[in-house]
Amino acid sequence: MSDQTFLRVLCHKCHKPVSLKSGTVADENGETIHEQCYVNESEPLSENARLIELYALTAEEQDPKKLVDLVQQMNQLLSVKEERVKASMPIPLPTAKG
Repeated sequence: MSDQTFLRVLCHKCHKPVSLKSGTVADENGETIHEQCYVNESEPLSENARLIELYALTAEEQDPKKLVDLVQQMNQLLSVKEERVKASMPIPLPTAKG
C-alpha cells in the first residue's frame, strides 16, 4: 500500500473538487476555478437564474461561513428586486369620501 497524500482543491465558485490536470484555471485573483465556472462568472446571469443558482448552492453547502455568504448574496439580490418592483408599482389614488 502506498502512503500518498492527496491535496483536495476546491473551485472557489461552486465549491466542488477540481482536477488539476485539465479544465481548471485561476481567476484574476489567483483562485482556483473550473473553466466552466469561470465562463459562467464572466457572463452575467439573469437575476432569476442567479437566484436559482444560489438556492441550489445553499441547499448543498456544508461550510457555515460559505452558507452565510450565499444567503447574504440572495438577500442582496432580493432586496434589489424588491426595490425595483416597489418603484414600478402604481401609486393608488385617494378615493373620494362622500
